[in-house]
Amino acid sequence: TAYQPEFSEPIANLTVPVGRDATFKCVVQHLGGYRVSIFNMLLMGTQDTPTEVN
Repeated sequence: TAYQPEFSEPIANLTVPVGRDATFKCVVQHLGGYRVSIFNMLLMGTQDTPTEVN
């Protein structure tokens, strides 16, 4: 059986000042033919769902 992709280690929760860069380390095992996609999300305190930030 083929393994499903999984994170090798937890992704850290980062807090940075507005306007500054943040760098996340993302290590995935068993990637195979899959690709890793990264996007920004912002969870507003007044909403129940994340909002994508470009």
